[in-house]
Amino acid sequence: MLKVYLSFSEPSMYIKELIPSPDRKLVAVVTCSNKSEFIEIVNVEKGRVSPELVESARVKFGSQNRLDTWIRSDHENYSFANNIEWKDNDTLEFEGSLAYQDTEIIKNVTVTYEFSKKDMEVTELNQVKKP
Repeated sequence: MLKVYLSFSEPSMYIKELIPSPDRKLVAVVTCSNKSEFIEIVNVEKGRVSPELVESARVKFGSQNRLDTWIRSDHENYSFANNIEWKDNDTLEFEGSLAYQDTEIIKNVTVTYEFSKKDMEVTELNQVKKP
């Protein structure tokens, strides 16, 4: 008999990608809606799940840079993740495009999340320097 192991809150509609850690103990689950992407890390053996990482990064970066981080009533964030990869068995890194004031402001960042320590670093990607 099949039963539900894990479900994702709205607006996540689809599982886009499953990315196991190198030791296969953690799985990064990338979900999406029509307007946003989301990432959670799951430790299947211990039943632990990280916070949702894209929105967490958006809120953290926004508060560090005094950007409004409204949460829309439909929970869409118009933010996306690219180049998702495990740096080691416990640390996931990705590039994010984080939207503020709907999509008036887009910030491109690198997000590093260490699962065991629940530690997140968000840094703005280097802008092209003018000569």
